[in-house]
Amino acid sequence: MWKPRFIDSHTQGEPTRVVLDPPQELLALPAAERPTALRGDLAHLRAAVVGEPRTSDATVGAFLFPPERARSRASILFFNDVGPLGMCVHGTIGVVTTLAEQGDFPVGRQYFDTPAGEIAVTLHDDGSVSVRNVVSRRIAAKVPVVTGGGPLLGEICYGGNWFFHLYQSPIPIEPSRRAELLALAQEIQASLAEAGIQGEEGAEIDHVGLFQRRDPKAGGVHARNFVLCPGGAYDRSPCGTGTSAWLAARYADGEIQENTEWVIESVIGSRFRGSLIREGDHLHPVIRGQATIVAEGVLHIDRDDPFPLGIPK
Repeated sequence: MWKPRFIDSHTQGEPTRVVLDPPQELLALPAAERPTALRGDLAHLRAAVVGEPRTSDATVGAFLFPPERARSRASILFFNDVGPLGMCVHGTIGVVTTLAEQGDFPVGRQYFDTPAGEIAVTLHDDGSVSVRNVVSRRIAAKVPVVTGGGPLLGEICYGGNWFFHLYQSPIPIEPSRRAELLALAQEIQASLAEAGIQGEEGAEIDHVGLFQRRDPKAGGVHARNFVLCPGGAYDRSPCGTGTSAWLAARYADGEIQENTEWVIESVIGSRFRGSLIREGDHLHPVIRGQATIVAEGVLHIDRDDPFPLGIPK
């Protein structure tokens, strides 16, 4: 029986489960092979940690492994109930907050490896965390998608995961409209798949973001969003990789400059602060937020459990 210790947190409402005892089967593999294994032959290790009945389907899990680069603190592999993730900003904030809670992350900057690339993370005096994400970009603008309500325009962007962002949501991004927003995002995702619209090198666009502009003078918020994640859950936070991709797209349109902070708000009202900084020839998004520890314990993966690997989706 595998009994891994875990610590749960939420970042602006979105849950993260940090597994303190990564499985030996993954530890034995080279870092580049772990995401494929977690999607395929070792998928049961992922399924046993996140999703029902042990947690909600919105939870992102994190395994910590030895670092790949000399200056990195560790290598992080994020995953949800349907597969591995290239990168997860809210999860990174949860990981750092978890380590800090254990007295294992002092105020200051450290580096981590992820499947999407190296990230830099800073723990601030107030407990908030800034994530200098991987280089983000937009690869296509004004991309039409077909929906039951008519054609809509969006853009294909990368922020550590692949996104289709709708320029302007036809549905108000409010908690009372979550069912409608979810249905629209799922319809867009199905339309993308049917049309064969993909990211670079045939990558699946597995996130859909619906955005609504706001007047920052009226409340300090530049936009609200609703983000559909792989597996069908929506992001309770403003989605850090989605915000990264969105900022890169706004830079491409000339709407945002370097070192200018924008505030993005989720459908439940939680916020990330984001900006773009230049390091060498590249622009990196920096996303700042805060996580809260909510639980810790030991998972029991028992053969006698009728659902030892979670409830199938």
